[in-house]
Amino acid sequence: MKAIQERYDRNKMVYRHHTEKLLQLKSAPETYDGLSKLLHDLTRHTGGMKACGGDSFSQIVVSIVEPLLPTLSARLWSDFTSEASSPPPLDELVKFLKRRLQAIETVAPQRSALSLILSLVTILAFTISLKHS
Repeated sequence: MKAIQERYDRNKMVYRHHTEKLLQLKSAPETYDGLSKLLHDLTRHTGGMKACGGDSFSQIVVSIVEPLLPTLSARLWSDFTSEASSPPPLDELVKFLKRRLQAIETVAPQRSALSLILSLVTILAFTISLKHS
């Protein structure tokens, strides 16, 4: 299982690398060498993506969005996708993000209420200390 996990993590990293390289391609001059380089880079990176287990638009979008996730969400996403054998599709990322939003939304009001209570206690303690001064 560890070998599969290491291979998958490497595949994700390689897939992301090829996606980034595709996004960084420059326009080619209208010459044999320019078009040849563009074709070479295009086939190299799309071939690398296919070798990692995917090349769909959905997976490309996921590999673009993954680095944008906040640290905790990125860790949770990595755990969530650790069993997959190929780069996850976009609908999996969307489901994950919806669940994260629900979790954050559930915790946020509790923290806000606690913060309000702590503020009131602090104000009350300050007021009492002023009266006794």
